[in-house]
Amino acid sequence: MVKDTATDASLPHTRWALVSYRDSDEFLNDETPITREQLTQVWTFFDHGDDEWMQRGCYPVTSGNWPRLQEILRCGPPQPGLSYFVEAFAAG
Repeated sequence: MVKDTATDASLPHTRWALVSYRDSDEFLNDETPITREQLTQVWTFFDHGDDEWMQRGCYPVTSGNWPRLQEILRCGPPQPGLSYFVEAFAAG
């Protein structure tokens, strides 16, 4: 489980999302926001190495992760022709 270290100065300026890209042209298809609380629940699904808050990478969602991911994020099932990732973005 990820430690909730409020002293990490970069966290207030980070937002996370479940994003989908079209396989045909790799353009962004959709983005579903992920709260910090939700991230702490899905964190264990991904191999993120020392990137504790998943801020430095693009983490692919595997088919085995979908049932729990859907439950936590309240998102629909994966659609054919799309690739899904959890990504972090700088927040204003």
